[in-house]
Amino acid sequence: MSSTESVAEKHPRTQSLMARHIRSGMLTLYRTRRSLVLVLTIALLVRVVALICMRDGLSIDVDGYRALADNLMQYGVYGTGTNATAYRPPLYSLLLAIVALGKPSSALSIGLFHLVLGVVTVLVVYRIAHLWMLGASASLAAVFVAADPILLNQSTKIMSETLAACCAALCLLFLPREGTRISLRAVVLANAVIAVASLCRPHFLVWLFGIALLLVWLETSWSRRGLQFGAVACVAVLALLPWTIRNATSLGSPIITTTHGGYTLLLGNNPSFYQYLRDSPWGEVWDGADTLPSRDGIDELDFDRINYAMAWQTIRLQPAMMAYASLVRIGRLWGLVPHQLQADESALTRIARYGTGCWYLLLYSLAFLGLVKLQRNLGKTPWIWGVLLCLSWTAVHLLFWSNLRMRAPLVPFLALLAAAGVQMLAEYVSDRHPTIKQRFKHVSSIPTQTCSTSTAYL
Repeated sequence: MSSTESVAEKHPRTQSLMARHIRSGMLTLYRTRRSLVLVLTIALLVRVVALICMRDGLSIDVDGYRALADNLMQYGVYGTGTNATAYRPPLYSLLLAIVALGKPSSALSIGLFHLVLGVVTVLVVYRIAHLWMLGASASLAAVFVAADPILLNQSTKIMSETLAACCAALCLLFLPREGTRISLRAVVLANAVIAVASLCRPHFLVWLFGIALLLVWLETSWSRRGLQFGAVACVAVLALLPWTIRNATSLGSPIITTTHGGYTLLLGNNPSFYQYLRDSPWGEVWDGADTLPSRDGIDELDFDRINYAMAWQTIRLQPAMMAYASLVRIGRLWGLVPHQLQADESALTRIARYGTGCWYLLLYSLAFLGLVKLQRNLGKTPWIWGVLLCLSWTAVHLLFWSNLRMRAPLVPFLALLAAAGVQMLAEYVSDRHPTIKQRFKHVSSIPTQTCSTSTAYL
């Protein structure tokens, strides 16, 4: 007979407490599994319905990602025919080629790929919410991601937002959760994921740089600071080196990201757009198709340099308008309602736009409550990683073109903040209504130290 059993037999009260503890643990496990099944069901149902209802979007290759994937399978070249390109980040097209299993990409294969990415994103956010001490609100964080209008809409298009959101969620999962000494292994793993994610969206490199600076700041010794910064730099170089070497050999220039940057900078900083902001009434649609230079007969690298030069010239000549345009770009990135794209949009499109605005008004309100609840914890790990993510995207779009869909990678973190806001509401209600307090007793509060030093990273 074990010592535990003998103690339980001699002390009935101890036996009762042990039994109660076991029942409580089993109930918690049951609730967790039940909520996980519910979250998974909602994610699958919502994504499948969206893909079926808006399946025509998977037949339109607006940005040429499917063409790049098919060309990669047919010619072994990321480009057009035998001509290489770096105009688009390679990760999304590479994955499209892989999931097509050696055949031309179809709407079905892309739709299934997006479905898997969407469900993985939801499950990762659910896991993060538990690790970040959100308790029962973890399910709501996952539901916020599953039903997000931006992610649902972009999952029905051949565009990279679905992959970018999944990458952002995975990065938040792998980043260290301790507030003191940070494991080098965790740093290497997390930043390797972020560096690879930059091959989907170059914005991730800005986030990576911010994380490297923060890691240096958090360390107390110069040797550890050098080790952390060196680890981040080495991981980034190793992750980006194959793409950079490929561009150096195929295009004659060691491009780290893409040759698309000049176009997006010029799109948000050109005389036509500035005049539109200055003179046009609120709500009028700007069409910049005829105002930007044509690439006909121009080398890809030269075209990128020309666009950069024209954009910087406009910025130098009209600095006041550049500052105003920056505010407009940030407003569009963080706005509630998607910007009107057509002057004669249908009633259904208008309803969808304003319905999206109502959703984000609710999400932002809950996220604000989450900020109030977290307060000082926002400056500590793990929440500081999400804050840096939002700041990085905002900094990029101070200069570069933006719209609502470009904040898709931020949705996982916004959902986590909103879940913290729901937790705050639950605690507020339970404190003021003792009769229903028992219903919220399983909702964990966020402690002052978000995670103890003994918490495992993965």
